Parts: sequence; structure tokens; C-alpha cells
Amino acid sequence: MRKLLFALVAVLFLCGVATATTIPSAVNGKEGKEIWITSVYNNNGSTMDAGDVAVWEIDASTGDDDNYVQTTTTADTHLVAGVIWPVDILAGDTGLMVIRGPVPVDTVTCPSGIIAGVALCSSGTGGAAQACSNPTTGNNKRFGFAVGSCSGASVQAFVNPL
Repeated sequence: MRKLLFALVAVLFLCGVATATTIPSAVNGKEGKEIWITSVYNNNGSTMDAGDVAVWEIDASTGDDDNYVQTTTTADTHLVAGVIWPVDILAGDTGLMVIRGPVPVDTVTCPSGIIAGVALCSSGTGGAAQACSNPTTGNNKRFGFAVGSCSGASVQAFVNPL
């Protein structure tokens, strides 16, 4: 009986590990970057491009623990889930999203006050980031920090909405 119970616990543990978000167990800090990703469903109605800021689609996923995301036109929202990466996600399809790590992030335009060290928040433009509008209260709604200067309509950022 004890062996059966141990086997059951081991199987349940392994099943739980197999469905976890992809988090590296070891990283070479000098040679490689640590990126945490998770699988999401694009409930946006249109393609979400690599670099788009994604927010949780709470209404569509309530009660069934789905990872539904979409873009938003709400500046400084606390619902930022991560950044779509490394490829676009078609409407109604699944893909990957960075929830922690360095990744290129779409911005409204450059220059838009985004330089290295600036806190990033969602913007009023769907899928784009901006410098948090209020450095004092906006920082609790930030999803990351710029690690370089804005170029074109993108900035390299360290994403961490967790």
C-alpha cells in the first residue's frame, strides 16, 4: 500500500512539472540570457505581433484558468501579462509570451521619453509600451524597464510583470 501511494504521488508530481511555465533551471549570466515564457491564446480578434504588450483577457478566461490575452488601449493598466515573442500569434491561435527576461518591445513612437532605466507601462495604443505616465504611482503598474534607448518603434526591455 505504501509503494502504491508513493507511486501515485510521484506520477502527480511529474504531471504537475510537465505543464509548468518554461523557466530555465540554470543560466550562464555572461553568455546567455534568461527568458521565462508561457503559452497563451490570442483572443484579440487580430494578429498579435512579436513585441506587442499583452494583457490578460479576464472576461474570456474566467472560471477555466485559460491563458487568454489581447492588446489594450488602456494606459498604465495593471493587467499586463507579458510580451508576445518570438513570433506573431494569429487571431484565435496559441503562441508564446515572455513573462520575464530581456526582449524587444513595441513602443508608440521614438523618441517617446524611453531611455535606459525608464519604467515601461501599457499605452493608449494597442500593443505598444510607453514610459509610465506617473513615475510615482505608475511604477506599481509597470511591466518592465528599458535597457536601451528607443529606436524606430521598439526598445530592448527587461520584462517582469509578475
